[in-house]
Amino acid sequence: MAPFQRLLCWGIRLLKWDIAMHATLGAMSTAPRFNVFGRIYSIERTGTRWVAFLHGADGKRSPASFVVPDFIAESELAQYLYDLFHENATPTNGDVRRIG
Repeated sequence: MAPFQRLLCWGIRLLKWDIAMHATLGAMSTAPRFNVFGRIYSIERTGTRWVAFLHGADGKRSPASFVVPDFIAESELAQYLYDLFHENATPTNGDVRRIG
C-alpha cells in the first residue's frame, strides 16, 4: 500500500471515530437527574427557565406534568422535588436522590 493510501485510510478511520464520539457526547445530557420516590426525572435549564422531563422504563423521556420556578437554584432542586412529591413516598422509596 502506498504511503498516500495509508494516510487516506487512517484519515477515514479518524473521521469515523470523531463522528461516533460527537454522536455519543451529544446524546449525553448534563442536566441533573433525580430519583424521586422511584421515578426518574431530569431537570434542564433552558435559557432562564427550568424544563422537567420524566424518564420512562424504555429510556424515553416525556415532558413532566409540573413546573420548576425559575428562581430555584440547581442546588435546591432535590429539596424542591421532595416538597412537591412527598405524598408519593413509600416505605421502600422514601427519598429524593440526585443520580446524575
